[in-house]
Order: sequence, then structure tokens, then C-alpha cells
Amino acid sequence: MRSRIVLCFGLLFLLGAALPASAHVTEHCTVGFYKNHTQFLNNGTCTKYVFDKDTLVSTLFPDVDACVGAFTLEGLLDASSSACGPASSIAGGEIIMLRQAIARLANAANSTPPSCDAVNATVRISNHWIDIAASTDNRDVLIILSQQFDTLNQGSCTLQ
Repeated sequence: MRSRIVLCFGLLFLLGAALPASAHVTEHCTVGFYKNHTQFLNNGTCTKYVFDKDTLVSTLFPDVDACVGAFTLEGLLDASSSACGPASSIAGGEIIMLRQAIARLANAANSTPPSCDAVNATVRISNHWIDIAASTDNRDVLIILSQQFDTLNQGSCTLQ
């Protein structure tokens, strides 16, 4: 229980540190939007992480469960939380969190101007918490991060 509290506070601190990078993300489209508009699943002019709808999840998130990593970004958006085992498993938590992270990446890359620092921070934060979840067998940190990304993905979506 104590380790969960420490992990949750650590996650909130890390997310708080990333908020300045999020301040100039101007797109707030949801996972559902990107499922139906995959042409926007790309890195735009950001160059540190290059991706599109056909990029394997493991390219951006190398430490995910092998089953999760084998999905393309587009495929993961459509994947059931139980596509790689029980939804209550670490892999299920990775799928839940990564759906929101992928939308966050696309929102940052498609912002005006593109928010490449938010793209970079989203990949870095996601990978950090994937590693912690796997090493502590604690799916809850992935769900908390998913909820934070979901909140950031809500708002005005001007992409057409």
C-alpha cells in the first residue's frame, strides 16, 4: 500500500513537471477522433520521434509487453483492453494508457504551432511509467496516467 502511495505521488509530480510542455498544445482531439481520422496520426514536423498510423507501438514504447508492442498505432486504438490477456493485467493497463498517449502525441504534433516538446515529454513519461508498472507489477500507475492524458485530450478539436 505504501509503495502505491509513493508511486502515485511520484506520477503526479512527474505530470506536474510536464504541464509547461502541455501549455501550448492547441488540439484536444479524443481517441475516438483518431480512430476515425488516422491521417492525423503522425509526428507532423517534430523529428525526435517519427511515427504514423502504421508505426509499431514498440518503436515508440520499446518496453511494453511484446503483444502490445506488435500493434500499429492505428491497431492499438481499436484494440480491446483484453487483446493481450486480461484487461486487469499490466498488458491491459498498457493498452488503456497507450490509447490516450497516442491521442496526446497526435494532438501535440498537430497543434499550431506543433508542440514537439509535448510529443517528447509524452513518450518519455509513458516509457518511464511503463517500466515502473512492469517492475512493481502495479497496473494502477498506468490507469492514473491514462486518466491524466484523457483529461488533456478533452477540449477543442479543430482538425478536419
